[in-house]
Amino acid sequence: MRCVLLKFLAILALVAVAKLAGAEPVGLWTIDREAMRAQFEAMLERDLQQVPAEARETLRSQARKDIDAMVAGLEGSAELIADGTVIFRGGGGKEEKGRWEGSDEALTLTSGDGRRWLARIEKDRLYVRPADEPQVPFEMILSRRR
Repeated sequence: MRCVLLKFLAILALVAVAKLAGAEPVGLWTIDREAMRAQFEAMLERDLQQVPAEARETLRSQARKDIDAMVAGLEGSAELIADGTVIFRGGGGKEEKGRWEGSDEALTLTSGDGRRWLARIEKDRLYVRPADEPQVPFEMILSRRR
C-alpha cells in the first residue's frame, strides 16, 4: 500500500512540475502587445536594410507610428480547454468556439468556420500562424495568463 501511495505522490509531483514549467497548452492565452511590437519592429529593421540609407530614418519614423497604432488595436485571447475546445475572444466581446489538438510543440487550432491555425509553445508564449496562408510574414504572439 505504501509503495502505491509513493508512486501516486510521485506522479502528482511530476504533473505539478509540468504545469509550473508552462508546457501544457491548456489555459488562457492573451495577445502579447509588447512581443508583437518587438516582432514588427524587427521586421521593419530587416526591411529597412533594402532602402537607401538617406530614406531610412523618415520611413522608420512613419512605420513606428503605424506599428504603434496597429499594436494599440490588438486585443484577443484563446482559451484552450482540456476537452479539446478552444474559445477565441476578440474585441467587442466577439467569441467563437473551435477545437484544438496536439502538444506544446505542434498544436492545431481550428475555428468554428473551419479556419486552421498552427501553433507552438515556447516558454510562456503561444506563437500562432494561419495554416493555409504561408505568405503571412508574422505570427500572433500570445502570453499565458492562467
